[in-house]
Formats: sequence, C-alpha cells, structure tokens
Amino acid sequence: MDALSATNPLSPEMYAMKKSVKVQEEMVAKLLDSLQSQMESSTATVSGLADQGIGANLDIRG
Repeated sequence: MDALSATNPLSPEMYAMKKSVKVQEEMVAKLLDSLQSQMESSTATVSGLADQGIGANLDIRG
C-alpha cells in the first residue's frame, strides 16, 4: 500500500479515487481473463451446415 506523505502532491481524495480506479481496472482485467479462458475451454464442435449458419433462423413447427 502506498503511504501518503508531504511530498505527494495529490490530495487524499484524489489519491483514493486513483487507487479505486486502479483496483477496478485490475478486477475487470481478471474477469476478462477468466471469461476468455472459459470460452477457450468450452469450444463446441460444430459439424455439417451449422458451422456456416445455414438453417439458424428457420422456424420449424410440427
């Protein structure tokens, strides 16, 4: 943790705001990394015409 000192030109409010933004950025980065790894691990194999998107918007009722 950084210490506030007399040599630090930032006011305590600005210091707190910058720290909170930094923490939020780190949390978002961790979340995005987590989501990316989940998407890479759950890749589904698609075969046939579905990989080209053919028939994706058909409304077939019996």
